[in-house]
Amino acid sequence: MNFNTKSVAIRQAGIVIPPALIVDDVTWDIKDIVSINPSDVAQIDVLKGTNLLGMNGGGGVISVFTKTVDDYKNDDYIAPYMKALSPLGYQQPVEFYSPKYDTPGKRNAQTPDLRTTIHWQPVVQTDSLGVASFEFYTADDPASYTVIIEGLANDGSIIRQEGKLWVKDK
Repeated sequence: MNFNTKSVAIRQAGIVIPPALIVDDVTWDIKDIVSINPSDVAQIDVLKGTNLLGMNGGGGVISVFTKTVDDYKNDDYIAPYMKALSPLGYQQPVEFYSPKYDTPGKRNAQTPDLRTTIHWQPVVQTDSLGVASFEFYTADDPASYTVIIEGLANDGSIIRQEGKLWVKDK
């Protein structure tokens, strides 16, 4: 694209000198103004005067400020078919409390175990054959349990299996 620097001027007392162009506090050549995407512009200041940048500002200054990352976080700047997401990131697993029934006294205690979430184990490693196992105590009431196993394979694919477990009277 041919660009005529005389087509950009700040009117001042008959002087026709191209203005200086500053984009985000960096001086640009005025002919590069065409490379600024209008949708990236947050603000434009037009300054008139002969002493603004010494010899370079004799024709005035066009100061352009482009949008920051924070400006794009606002949904107004996002196309309707796009959605901004902020992932939670990596989190350390918290410890899940599970009672220990390691003695006959604890196993035969009169206090009922009425937990609704019976077991949660954030890390289960498989052996060389891809087999893993875990143990847990059920609650005291006979019931059916939904068992959900979720994880990631070595290749990053998602693993999810859901099944039922029935516990009858002792």
